[in-house]
Amino acid sequence: MEQLLSNRAQFICIPPDASVTHVKKLMLRHWYQHKPSLVISITGGAKNYNMSGKLLRAFRR
Repeated sequence: MEQLLSNRAQFICIPPDASVTHVKKLMLRHWYQHKPSLVISITGGAKNYNMSGKLLRAFRR
């Protein structure tokens, strides 16, 4: 079971016109066994984005 879980994607890319209901069903039925404690929404590119050391460490935890 642990090997199956390790092969799952750690992120999903959702189009802006996606139904919230469908996204919720996807996340709860096929990806998570419980509701996530954190969902991050990123808009735009990261080409010229420099993350601060403090923020970078928080994301790596």
